[in-house]
Amino acid sequence: MASLRGKLLRISLWDGIGLLVMGFGSLAAASIWRDPVGAMVGAALVTLGGIELRGRRMLQEGNPRATGWLVSTQVGLMLVILSYGARSLAHPPTINLSQVPPELLMNLEALPAGDLNSMIRPMVQLVYWLLMLVSVIYQGNMAVYYLRKTPLALAKPPPLPPV
Repeated sequence: MASLRGKLLRISLWDGIGLLVMGFGSLAAASIWRDPVGAMVGAALVTLGGIELRGRRMLQEGNPRATGWLVSTQVGLMLVILSYGARSLAHPPTINLSQVPPELLMNLEALPAGDLNSMIRPMVQLVYWLLMLVSVIYQGNMAVYYLRKTPLALAKPPPLPPV
């Protein structure tokens, strides 16, 4: 039981720290590029990182409500990723050709397909679909893992039989 609790504590620590780092990084990037969607994603990641670390603290204290906090982090992260992916699929970004190096632009214009955005859009859509699929699989499995294992880690071991 103690090793399971230790494993859950390590996983939740790294998950929480990772979410905080990604969230603060997203907030910094969003402030530099004045991206309100990126700022919302960053704020959501920071919030989820705090929730994960709060769940970890509750697990350390033996509080059975830790399960809900840890599961909600994974479900929340999945919802953030699915929302961002759906928004990006509905409103695909366009490529600013002024930012493409001239040598690359000459090579790309020589391709028979023509419009650069129409060539790249299917690849970008595939990436977002894969990101959303991986999130459903990974975050879904993590939520189920926390749901099943956290109560076991919190259970008190049965007393030893008398000698």
